[in-house]
Amino acid sequence: MIHKGHLKEGKSLLAPYLPTTSSTSPYSEGGALYGLGIIHANHGEGITQYLLSALNEHAASETIQHGACLGLGVAGMASGNRAIFNSLADVLNSDRAVAGEAAGIAIGLVMLGTGDEQALNLLIPYAHNTQHEKIIRGIAMGIALVMYAKEAKADSLIEQLLQDKVPIFLRAHSAILS
Repeated sequence: MIHKGHLKEGKSLLAPYLPTTSSTSPYSEGGALYGLGIIHANHGEGITQYLLSALNEHAASETIQHGACLGLGVAGMASGNRAIFNSLADVLNSDRAVAGEAAGIAIGLVMLGTGDEQALNLLIPYAHNTQHEKIIRGIAMGIALVMYAKEAKADSLIEQLLQDKVPIFLRAHSAILS
């Protein structure tokens, strides 16, 4: 956080920890990608392509994908960027618990406050089709973020979530109302 907003220096500051061919640790690499997103929070035009590349290049590592998803979510916050959304949806559809949880949250961050129907139509059914509680938890948070500040438009969704058989959606309902 101390480097938030240092857009020009962000990549060089984190260079020793970013994913390379000579890997140090997937945890530090994933964390560095997330940190890069935080540095570029809501000003991610210059870094999203790098984060998208890292997301695709490291599909074998859930840990690195987790950091790349969260970095993309923070860097592309409230942008509604479809390229980021589609890449995050691909990660979510891979049905891997750690990366999927981050993808659900990141979709919510990218679609923050938009009430985007396409995002909701991806997230809600997917929560019913996965067996991973982590993914369901990430999706619940993602739904809440998509509906942020859309209380008046969320009444039917709230009713749907209240009647849902997936109990974690009750947490999303609470988050939408707060």
